[in-house]
Amino acid sequence: MDDLNQEIDVSHAERRIWLLPDFLYTHWSAQQTDDVELGSVRIYEQTSGSPTRVTFHLSSNSHTAHLPQEYDMVFLKQSKANNIFSEEQNSAIAIEGKIEHECHLRPSSVNQAYRDVIKARNLHFNKPKRTLQLIDSIKEGVGASFMRPLPQSVVLTGGRRKIPVELRRERLPKEALLDFLFTAFEKFKYWNFKDILEYTKQPSNYLKEVLAEICDLNKRGDFKGCYQLKAEYLNANRSGAATAIAPSISRPIASESTGAATGHPEHEMADEDYDDEGEEDEDTDPDDIEMEDVTPY
Repeated sequence: MDDLNQEIDVSHAERRIWLLPDFLYTHWSAQQTDDVELGSVRIYEQTSGSPTRVTFHLSSNSHTAHLPQEYDMVFLKQSKANNIFSEEQNSAIAIEGKIEHECHLRPSSVNQAYRDVIKARNLHFNKPKRTLQLIDSIKEGVGASFMRPLPQSVVLTGGRRKIPVELRRERLPKEALLDFLFTAFEKFKYWNFKDILEYTKQPSNYLKEVLAEICDLNKRGDFKGCYQLKAEYLNANRSGAATAIAPSISRPIASESTGAATGHPEHEMADEDYDDEGEEDEDTDPDDIEMEDVTPY
């Protein structure tokens, strides 16, 4: 009952909180000087029929010189009404601030600096959680176990061991996946699910959830079964950056000379029809081996 009657510090309840990309927070945290300008936000005049463009510019310093300096701020449509809490060791609880909007920082130009950031992040998140260690020799009695030979009358049966597809696809943080998707739609306006799944190498259900937030799925027309960015995520200044369907990763469907689609996307596998191949039932142990006793009576 004492916890229910505990007072909460609300002195910072109206303070606005910014959630930063990990790589940007790491470099800003390295600042040892107080009262340093970290960056600036520019809001451009809205043109008729197009969303307002908002950009973020990093201040030039030695800690961020190797990072992209200009970012487009893409505001997500969903409104947020969350508060950030903190709790000290003495159980003192305080409201540190509130989240009013959620936005995504997208580099205005994909240069080598941004490619290096993405590469480092991919290496970090795709690092195997399990590793194999090769042992040259094993001495009996030192951490080794041996299996007694089976009688000749016992036959091992069972299919070839399969590795579920989902085990090979590590789920990226949502922020990293949004980076992938926005970069993909910078290159091509339309993506079918099979190709965007292969491009991102993410679990299919997780990818569908994120795509549903930022994309529309064409149900009819020439690009049936293909995703395209929602209008609120399109940058008016880059309207010509992506005008065609993405080439299929397994087979080309675009002409190099014109850049126009030459395949028939309406015949491509639609989102709702696609399912990962090779997935096994979660209750099935791939290591199980069926043993059949064929000893004659």
